[in-house]
Amino acid sequence: MALQKNPSEKYTIGIDYGSLSARGVLMRVSDGAAVASCVYEYPHAVLTEALPCGRAFPSDWALQVPADYKNALGFLIPELIKESGIEPGQVTGLGLDATSTTMLPTTAEGLPLCELPRYASEPHAYIKMWKHHGAARQAERIQRLAEEEKAPWLSQFGGYISAEHYLPKAAQIADEAPELFESCGRLIEVGDWLVWQLTGQDCRGYCAAAFKTYYSLEKGDVDAAFLEKVSAPLAKLSEKLPERVVMVGDRAGRLSAGGARLTGLLEGTPVSAAAVDAHVTAIGSKTTEAGAVLLIIGTSTCVIMQGSEYREVHGLNGVVPDGITSGMNAYEGGQAAVGDLFAWFCKNMVPQSYFEKAAERGMDIQQYLTLLAAEKRPGESGLVALDWINGVRSVLMDFELSALICGMTLETKPEDIYRALIEATAFGAWKIVKAIMDAGVRVEKIYASGGIPLKNKLLMQIYADVFNMDIHVIEESYSASLGSAILGLAASEEGGGFENVAALCEGYRRKAGLKYSPNPENVPIYRELYDIYSRLYEAYGRENDLMKRLRSLNKRGVL
Repeated sequence: MALQKNPSEKYTIGIDYGSLSARGVLMRVSDGAAVASCVYEYPHAVLTEALPCGRAFPSDWALQVPADYKNALGFLIPELIKESGIEPGQVTGLGLDATSTTMLPTTAEGLPLCELPRYASEPHAYIKMWKHHGAARQAERIQRLAEEEKAPWLSQFGGYISAEHYLPKAAQIADEAPELFESCGRLIEVGDWLVWQLTGQDCRGYCAAAFKTYYSLEKGDVDAAFLEKVSAPLAKLSEKLPERVVMVGDRAGRLSAGGARLTGLLEGTPVSAAAVDAHVTAIGSKTTEAGAVLLIIGTSTCVIMQGSEYREVHGLNGVVPDGITSGMNAYEGGQAAVGDLFAWFCKNMVPQSYFEKAAERGMDIQQYLTLLAAEKRPGESGLVALDWINGVRSVLMDFELSALICGMTLETKPEDIYRALIEATAFGAWKIVKAIMDAGVRVEKIYASGGIPLKNKLLMQIYADVFNMDIHVIEESYSASLGSAILGLAASEEGGGFENVAALCEGYRRKAGLKYSPNPENVPIYRELYDIYSRLYEAYGRENDLMKRLRSLNKRGVL
């Protein structure tokens, strides 16, 4: 719906690049309201088996098509302008975020290598998504070397190298496609690439550079001598990274003539540095104060918080000074699959009769399973699960681990398993938050954002019971997009940049949100179930290699 004409009103635009779609929001500067929004679904979605040309690639890969990302800009921004009826000149800034590490090899001019005929059928020429786990072997190699050399940055990032991060993915390309690695001019975060397409400015956003590439403001990138020991070609990795690093909310550049044609905005419109979607969600949710933990529950879960204390937390994705707002230490942890876990179960393990009964009630299958699961008492099913369907991010950081459901009998029903999976994701989230607290970081409030917390009351009640803490749901569907819009405002003429991001967040009121409080009757039961979960966690995550042996057989085609 078009807005009432007010030529003096100013707006900013935020674009959030998720796993399957990009979401755009037009934010009114005067009150922070999202006055228009739209979604662009990636036509190619996620490639997990083969390229568009039909060439197959191994399991554990997750690729995407860069044109889907660029085309999203050409759809979303003109659509926001059309829907709202404002003039392009009323937009004072543009910000964007993306999943990370989601990386792309390009030419020195920014053309994706997969768009060159010689590389169109080469899987390594495409975007490697955050959940691409094909670089697990390289992650293990970097891990061993970092431990042997006592790399000073290793403990800052939890003591583990994640296969989801930048260096293992770069090493995989260097190992498996050396000619492509040699010929690419840039090996770049997709968010940074998009800013490049908009502005013509080749730079790195500090948020992703620090958390995913282990970049330090004081020391720069990981030493070339270390990288050469990982893989000889990696010694030249710095040549494939932009030299300029831009802080969150600082201006990366202005819309170029090409960027203006693509978006319909005015040439010269300020554009902020790209940031990581989870960190931007904290900004859009206005949960940047010290001691506030934000659970971003969706396809996966990211755990984001800021603290005045700097503590290195074993098994966490990392702690970065000034990672989100000035003067604060940003912490990141996460779970590799939450929504993906529920979707996998429904797609593969639920009988057709359940779908039919759900349809009779006008529900989708997850709504129906939630209804049935809510009738169960905690512990009634006798099940405990490990939520490792896509490996483990925090705190084990091991993508060779796999899921487990313990306690099934002939009487076990789908709703029993569904509830156990919800409980497992709650246990996994609590394990991350507890690790932060045990390291001496003050945790005062728990917030949850994303589509799942808004839709699934049972899940949120279980989380409150497991945490034994109140959980406040952010009642905003576009928190990440709004966060990017705030960064666009920070990058505008009067925005104040990185140093002013926290103040901009405080200037916009957070919606009250629904609060879930722990049920005193359930808390002791979940404490016992969590103890069982933790024992399974240690047994299969640290004390034996059974899951890894199974994965090895699976990869060799025996199972």
